[in-house]
Amino acid sequence: MRITSIKKLKHNIYELTIDDQEKFKLVEDYLLEYHLLKTKDITDEEYQLLKTLANYSKIYAKTLNYLSYKMRTEGEIIQYLEENECAKPLQVEIINKLKRLNYINDEHYCNMYIKQQFELNKKGPRLIAKELKDKHVDETIIEKALSTISKKMIKENIISVIKYYEKITKQKTLSQLKAKILRSLTQKGYDYEDILSELNSYEFKDDNQADLIKKEFQKVFQKYQKKYQGYELKSRIIRSLMNKGFDYETILSQFDSINLED
Repeated sequence: MRITSIKKLKHNIYELTIDDQEKFKLVEDYLLEYHLLKTKDITDEEYQLLKTLANYSKIYAKTLNYLSYKMRTEGEIIQYLEENECAKPLQVEIINKLKRLNYINDEHYCNMYIKQQFELNKKGPRLIAKELKDKHVDETIIEKALSTISKKMIKENIISVIKYYEKITKQKTLSQLKAKILRSLTQKGYDYEDILSELNSYEFKDDNQADLIKKEFQKVFQKYQKKYQGYELKSRIIRSLMNKGFDYETILSQFDSINLED
């Protein structure tokens, strides 16, 4: 048997043809390691080796394709290889090769992931750390990457989220708005103390609060005035509006516009 042609394909994969008939696809490393050259005569033993190398190359090519869609962590690649029933020795070989080529680099991956998730998606350190752990990244690498996030950067992100919700939220009391922001930032992975500190120091605009209390007050008043009078009517209005997040003094100020029978 003889290698009659060698054709280069993409991703450093080569197609070897034996006796102008049978074809094998191999990674470039195997051609160099086993001195597989055009016109070389091969023994039966070498022919069997070609079959094995072709199978390994097929798995490697699939892994490269898996990597082509987006960056992956080492842990994700190992999981992919295990799911494709790749033997442990070959897993190690493929992982080492991908590292040499810098196709997988968990430190670089973490830095890029943090840049996207923290700066663009405004996720906090806790959530980012969890997501990276779910991708099987070593905790030491995660901690080192997260150490680049300063307290100032965290504060700026929290304020950015506060401003966003303040802008898009119109039909809520200040108390309801703060509660909504607190839930969102907590879910995004920020520390409760950091969130609370910024919420308490942030100066919210109250442009729509006056109109909102008037609207809600009239709605509740219309609901209860036919059933209750005097003190009972006033008590029910106050309880209802406080449950909606309005403060006591703001509610009391609305009673000046109506007459209640004592």
